[in-house]
Amino acid sequence: MLGRLGAALLGRGGRSLAPRCVGANGFVAGVGDVDWHRDDELRAFRGMKRGFCDKVGSKKHGFLEIGHTEVPKDEDAVSFRVDLDDLEAEKEIRSIQEEVHDLWKKGDVGEAKGKAVLSMEMIRHYYGRANPIYASAVNNLGIMNKAQGKYMDAVDLFAEAISLYKDTVDRKHPSYHITLNNLGVCYKELATTELKGVEKANCLKSAKEVLTEACKLQKENLGANDATYGVTLQYLGGVCRDLGESKEGGQLIDKGMKIIRKGVKGDDPRLATALMNWGYHVKFTGNATTAIQLYEEALEIQNKVYHPAHQERLKLLNNLAEAYHENGNEDRANGIRREILSLMGVTEEDLKEQQT
Repeated sequence: MLGRLGAALLGRGGRSLAPRCVGANGFVAGVGDVDWHRDDELRAFRGMKRGFCDKVGSKKHGFLEIGHTEVPKDEDAVSFRVDLDDLEAEKEIRSIQEEVHDLWKKGDVGEAKGKAVLSMEMIRHYYGRANPIYASAVNNLGIMNKAQGKYMDAVDLFAEAISLYKDTVDRKHPSYHITLNNLGVCYKELATTELKGVEKANCLKSAKEVLTEACKLQKENLGANDATYGVTLQYLGGVCRDLGESKEGGQLIDKGMKIIRKGVKGDDPRLATALMNWGYHVKFTGNATTAIQLYEEALEIQNKVYHPAHQERLKLLNNLAEAYHENGNEDRANGIRREILSLMGVTEEDLKEQQT
């Protein structure tokens, strides 16, 4: 039995206290899905006429025009200086981006999202919408919404970023591939956490279509041994498995794992994510013991690169607890669950309220 602690964490019998980021299927996206802006790109747009080619605002997914609900009211009114010269604007935007990156790495998604909104608004003002810098900012805001479980809002943002990239860069551009990957993973998470029946199946089919395109472009432009390509292969494999195509899914996840192991060095978060995804797959096939070994290896990497309360680490801990539970080690499973609850700031009083 899971006991009161497990029931509270997993939401059985009441409101779930588990982190919103812990997916129902345990299969996750890694940090490689965030497309951080680069200084050379900002410099390339220095001096660009403000509002240049502002042609995409009327499209279906126009972010500012339709007022997405993922931006809280207090963030709608973000303020910044509108009279900076080009060098000052570049410096200010770069500083905000660094804050976003640091907050994201610490797992503070709420604060990171607020700064991401500010960055996006400044880029829109100083460089216009029709450029890859703004597309990258929209993509990053999509990442924040996905991390908060706001999948529909994230889908809109990723779709807008893809539309912007199509208008401003070649399809070979890595940022275009990254955003395709993000959209596909978001479709998968939306399907497995919020949808049922025909809607779920259709959403998974959309995920498969998008991820297949991303894999094709990455293989053509990055090479068959590139770790980013391996990551997307794993996501595609997870979608195939969810569609009932278990054999094909397992082959893709295994292939992606091998590519990533060869393609990364040191404590790369992508390897941790790959190990976690492979671990979930082998647990899915009934081998909880091997899954535990893979999860523990992934945790060693995450402990070196993430804040203890980072959402990716919480996801891994959740999967590890489930694997120990399935392997019959309930004491270890509950110990990990207590760690998750502590990192989330959940108290004993919260647990008591959960059961009332």
